[in-house]
Order: sequence, then C-alpha cells, then structure tokens
Amino acid sequence: MRIHVKISLNGLTLSYDGVIMYPDSSLAPSCHMPAKGIETKPGHIMVFAWVDRLMPIFCAPAFFCGRIIFLEDKMYHLKTEAHFDSAHFLAGYNGKCANIHGHSWKIEAEISGSELQQAGEKRGMLIDFGDFKKAVRGLADSFDHTLIYEKGSLKAATLAALKDEGFSITEVDFRPTAENLSRHFYDMLTAQGLPVSRITVYETPENCAYYEGE
Repeated sequence: MRIHVKISLNGLTLSYDGVIMYPDSSLAPSCHMPAKGIETKPGHIMVFAWVDRLMPIFCAPAFFCGRIIFLEDKMYHLKTEAHFDSAHFLAGYNGKCANIHGHSWKIEAEISGSELQQAGEKRGMLIDFGDFKKAVRGLADSFDHTLIYEKGSLKAATLAALKDEGFSITEVDFRPTAENLSRHFYDMLTAQGLPVSRITVYETPENCAYYEGE
C-alpha cells in the first residue's frame, strides 16, 4: 500500500513516501495520516500511528520500500519574552469576553537551529540575543495600550468616534484570541527572518496558547 506519512520526530517534521508491507492489510493506515517517530539507530526509526490505537506501523528499512528524509535535529534553542497591555473583545461570543476588556499579555518567543555562527563577532551564537529581544520587544510595543479588534466587528460610526477621540485602535483580520495572536506573532517574526519554532501568548499568568510551525 502506497502512503504518505508526516512524522513528528524531536519536534521536527519528517516525510515518508513509500510502500509499507503488512501481514494484515486491515492494519494499513489511511493516506496522509500523522505519526510519531522515534529514532532507534541511524537510518532506523520506529514509527507509531493511530489505527484503532497507538501502535507501531513500521520499524527499520527492511519493512518498507521508499525513502525516509531525515531533518537534522535542531539542538540549539533560544527564548525571550516581552509584555504588553491591551484591550480586545470577541465579537459574537456568548459570554463576558464579548465586552471590551483588557489583559496584561506576555509573548514568549522561541527560536531554534542546528548550526551556530562560525565567524565574526557573533561566533558561537545562534543569533544575537540583542537582535532577538529587539524584534520581540518591537512586536509587543506595536500592540501595547491599544484596542485590538477584528475587521468588520465595529460599526463605522464607532470607529470614527474612537479615532476622533484619539484612542489607539489596532485592526486585525482575525478574531483576537490568544490562539490567533500566537499564529500572527509567529508569522510576523518569521517574516523578519528569525528561525521561530514556537510562540506562546499568555492572556493571564495561568492561561496561554502557543503555535508551532512545521
């Protein structure tokens, strides 16, 4: 059976496209299924996937024809954080969060890579912490002390009145949940060329959402 499997190994994504041999064809997984991989030795992995339960679907090259593409594990990780205070509301929500309310938000940004810089003043660094902190701090500052609102969720007259009063308002193309903000901040930092691996956004000290890229 020919399938394509995306495998998560050490937080990275591997791709397998080939034929898996099954003694019992009823155990064959469906196409494009997620799986978990554990490297047992170079060139050999044990891959687990959900069939009716989590179970191994192949182990070692002798069990399949095809190609495993290994991505080098990203060994170095940097993390920094920045804070901002802002208000938002969730249009169409049946609850208190439909009203304008504020949070002391925290952004935790993580980057990763397998290679350190080998020459110059940044030798031995993944990137300069100063550059990393500046990018995350600039992102937080752009959302500080403002009303974050979803495009189309406020009447034109309301927007005009807020602007006329000189209030800071920030329009986004998505519902401003912690989940969507984590993805938005991930995309913004990635666009700056940072090797972002995860963005976590805290609404409160106890509650957060995070987004990880592939």
